[in-house]
Amino acid sequence: MLPRKNSRLTAGLLAAGLIGVSLIIGLIVVLGDWTVESVDPGTMVEPDEIPGTIVFGEYDGEQTISRIDADGTDHQELASRSVLRPDTPGFAASPDGQSIAWFDTDESAESSPASLVITSVDGSESEVVQIPPVYGTLRLDARLSWSADGQYLAFAHQDADGQQMHIDIVDPETGEVHPLDTPDNGNLGHPVWHPDDHVLAFSQIDEDGARHIMLYDLESDETTQLVEDEEIATQPTWAPNGAAIVYVGSGGDPGRQTLHLVNVDSGNLAIVNEYDRTDYLPDWSARGQIALMSDEADGNYELLVVDPDGSELTILTEDYDWAIFNPRWDEIGRYLTFTSQHADEDRWRVNVYDIDEHKLLTVYESENPLYFAHWQPSPDDIE
Repeated sequence: MLPRKNSRLTAGLLAAGLIGVSLIIGLIVVLGDWTVESVDPGTMVEPDEIPGTIVFGEYDGEQTISRIDADGTDHQELASRSVLRPDTPGFAASPDGQSIAWFDTDESAESSPASLVITSVDGSESEVVQIPPVYGTLRLDARLSWSADGQYLAFAHQDADGQQMHIDIVDPETGEVHPLDTPDNGNLGHPVWHPDDHVLAFSQIDEDGARHIMLYDLESDETTQLVEDEEIATQPTWAPNGAAIVYVGSGGDPGRQTLHLVNVDSGNLAIVNEYDRTDYLPDWSARGQIALMSDEADGNYELLVVDPDGSELTILTEDYDWAIFNPRWDEIGRYLTFTSQHADEDRWRVNVYDIDEHKLLTVYESENPLYFAHWQPSPDDIE
């Protein structure tokens, strides 16, 4: 059963960090008498050209981390690493557009420890950050997350025997590690930093098997339960101003896996979508739209975009016989990048979808599996 009352965060979580015209979104009430207040997701900026670059992984026995300009030019390999699994995301762009953090392992054995490496975006410099051994690296639902000011990285990893998932917070400058401890312990996953604060959202399965969306305030060292669900509560993603979180949950309905939205200040809840699909890996844009991968009964993953009130649901890849993975917005909320698998052609692709022009651009293709394409801001565009 979902809780009706949750602890409040500080008022600073409600401050919008972007300047410009605000979009006010009214959220549909779908759970009993609960009300979800309007959320201001940020601003919309119209670009003259596709900004930034795309970072992605390619697996051919080793995983190569590469970058490519969003228009499909200037492809460059940044690093190669041995990984425990080909679907290990383990890399993230720094907020200033200068660096990429990723995990490396020396052996493919399950007990092999992983090292944190910081690589410059042009591949000219690489530094191993000395931290305690990390085992198991990351999983599909537990991405590496870099705080907005670049001061902290958060990641989920399993212990040496593979029985427990933990979250650590590391200062990439000093290598100092702060383990995140929760009152009920359990398995922790999918840490995501607040867009303008040192507050971490993450998922937790406690020792009794209950699922939660949790918040951890690094400054106060306090942990707050935001959501509890008996079936599933995972993959949290912040609104661009930190006023709300969208996550994948069941709402107490066994077998259900769809988008839920929770207001961070009040704890009030709403189901974003009511349809017979299974949702994964939402990402909330600066314009207020939520992108996600979703599958139907046939198991084919498609790319969806939906407003937080559940309206204007659009299936962007409905006319394509593809399996798509891991949609991620650029910093202005106009472009989506995702990877796709084309079984009939035995090809994988990195794609960019222009929401305004309704155009699809393939920027890279390979016979090897491609994973976790995401935007890297251009250093010249960062003030």
